[in-house]
Amino acid sequence: MYKQYVTANRAHNLYWLGRHIKRLEIEIVAIDEIFNQIIDKNKEAGRELFRKLDIELKYQNVSEYLEECIYGDHPGRMYNIVQNARENSIIARNYLPQDAFTAIIQLYQLFQENEKNLNQIDYNFIDSVLDIILRIWGAMHQFMQYQSSYDFIRLGRLVEKVDLSMRLDRQTEFTL
Repeated sequence: MYKQYVTANRAHNLYWLGRHIKRLEIEIVAIDEIFNQIIDKNKEAGRELFRKLDIELKYQNVSEYLEECIYGDHPGRMYNIVQNARENSIIARNYLPQDAFTAIIQLYQLFQENEKNLNQIDYNFIDSVLDIILRIWGAMHQFMQYQSSYDFIRLGRLVEKVDLSMRLDRQTEFTL
């Protein structure tokens, strides 16, 4: 096995790719939890979650909540995160396993297609996003665990996990 050297620019993109995918994972799980809370008992749960991210979320019902989380006009919208992950993966594609790169492009296409038909955003959309994210992590872990490029992705992933854990008051032991 040959040694794979990573340029500073590619390392930067791999790091941010790890952060973006981890952010999507954490946020989509949180959004799903809140989706159920809004339906069952607390209409304000979505606003409370996004206040922790310094975002004022506006919605009238659970469907609007999902629309706002994913495509709303705010810096934390998930569609922006997916677009950024796609750009990072294109730049660093030579350092990614093909399965992971393909899954990232599929994730972007899923968001792009659903932007045109917002009525299809529901729990099935959330499940599809989570499934693709798990495929991305699985492909990266399986094929890149012995390559130095994966270290940058792992670092980004860990930094994002700590950042969002602190903001969302979750996994305090992990954060410490």
